[in-house]
Amino acid sequence: MTKLAESADSYPHRIAVLNDRWRVIECRHGLQWILQYRASAETYLTSVWRSRSYCATSEALIRCRRQHAGVIDAVAFAILEALPERIDGPGAIISTDATEAAA
Repeated sequence: MTKLAESADSYPHRIAVLNDRWRVIECRHGLQWILQYRASAETYLTSVWRSRSYCATSEALIRCRRQHAGVIDAVAFAILEALPERIDGPGAIISTDATEAAA
């Protein structure tokens, strides 16, 4: 079975898509949340996600999100606010994104 890279657009462990350029994923080992960005919003179809911050606590993730991601989707904000204080290991967080949550 081939595992998708964390930089892939279809990486399965997305926590929230914050806006056109930023998202949060759970790392492949379930040890941390990763704040990622697209290198170019104009070429988003061909660009990959690049990791910006690695966080084991929701407090650190929210702080990094405020510092780097700018305005985010209201549903994504609620998802981040509902995260547990610490990540609890592989599969502990149900993967979702703002688009799926709004549906």
